[in-house]
Amino acid sequence: PEGVKEYLMSPQYSKDPRIYGRLYSIFGVRFLGNGLATDLEYNHWHKQRRIMDPAFSRNYLIGLMEIFNDQAEDLMKVLNEKADGEIEVDMMSLLRRLTLDIIAKVAFGLELNTLHCDQTPFPHAFTMVMKGLS
Repeated sequence: PEGVKEYLMSPQYSKDPRIYGRLYSIFGVRFLGNGLATDLEYNHWHKQRRIMDPAFSRNYLIGLMEIFNDQAEDLMKVLNEKADGEIEVDMMSLLRRLTLDIIAKVAFGLELNTLHCDQTPFPHAFTMVMKGLS
């Protein structure tokens, strides 16, 4: 873990423009642009990273535990509804939707409820983005 951290955060190791360029544009359309995940210039990236640091502090994350726990309870309810021994459950889909619901709630204050409705556009858009990256 320390080696990975060093590799990802050190200006000593450059980011491959071919890899990070894929995040900038997907299917020929601007996607993430020059942001924290795609910036190839260390000083600019480092400045953006320092701005984001408080959102990942231990105390801030502890404050989000109620949201995490509520979402985990929702997942358990969905699984309980499907637990009849007959239905095959796509756990990857449920975990992707759970993650999307948590990020939307924590980062943007949005209640997407994709965990309860797999026909909303967000999980499908996320899947499309992942295909564009591969």
